[in-house]
Amino acid sequence: MNRLSIIFIVILAIASVFLGIVCFSYQNRLTVAKNMLILCSAEKEAAEKRVNEKIITFNKLFIDKVLSAQGPVPHEDVFDLENAVSETGDAGLISQWDIFLASETEEDARRSVLAILKLCADKILAEQ
Repeated sequence: MNRLSIIFIVILAIASVFLGIVCFSYQNRLTVAKNMLILCSAEKEAAEKRVNEKIITFNKLFIDKVLSAQGPVPHEDVFDLENAVSETGDAGLISQWDIFLASETEEDARRSVLAILKLCADKILAEQ
C-alpha cells in the first residue's frame, strides 16, 4: 500500500468515528425530546381530567341543589355552587352561572338552567 492510501484510510476512519459520535449525540437528544413530549402529554391529559372532574362535580351539585330544591335554594347551597363553578375555571360556565343568578323571571331561570346543563354536558363530552 502506498502512503496516499494509508492517509485516505486514516481520514475515513476518523470521519467515521466523528460521524458516529455526532449520530449518537443526536440520538440521545431525540430520546430526551421524545420523553419530554410524552411527559407533557401526560400532564395535559391529567389537567384536562381534573377540569372535567370539576365540571362533573359542579353539574351534580347543580342538579342536587337547584333542580331538586323544593322552593328557594338556601344561601349555603348557593355559596357551595358558587365555589364549585369558580373551581372549574371555565369562563363560559361562570358567565352562564352569573346569568342564572341574575334571572328575574322563572322563564329566564329555566332557560339559564337548560343552558348550564347543556354547557356542562358539551364540555364533559368534549374532554373525552
